[in-house]
Amino acid sequence: MDDEPSARALMRSLLSREGFEISEAESGEQALGMLGMDPSYSLVILDLALPGISGSGVLKRLRSSVSSAALPVLIRTGTGNDVAEAELLDAGADDYITKATDPNRFQARVRAILRRAVI
Repeated sequence: MDDEPSARALMRSLLSREGFEISEAESGEQALGMLGMDPSYSLVILDLALPGISGSGVLKRLRSSVSSAALPVLIRTGTGNDVAEAELLDAGADDYITKATDPNRFQARVRAILRRAVI
């Protein structure tokens, strides 16, 4: 989920080429609603700067629910720093990258998270 249409389009393009089925949300509330209606998602790619419920708020809600506690979450943000990365990983994120990350590295991180997933 990302509030920027261009960021969602880039991720959709990269992941569709890999054969992934993509659902998009532009707000934390929308994403939580989608996840609540369909528990079969394999991964959440989460921006921190979302309107309404922030990305860290979404992560907290996902980790506090039995149905989504193990759902893999990749944080992808434009405002990365070491302290925020450590805090989010401690809060339950499975990985953390910046939006400036090379597309090949982004795709590799997604594949790595899914390989490790217990879902």
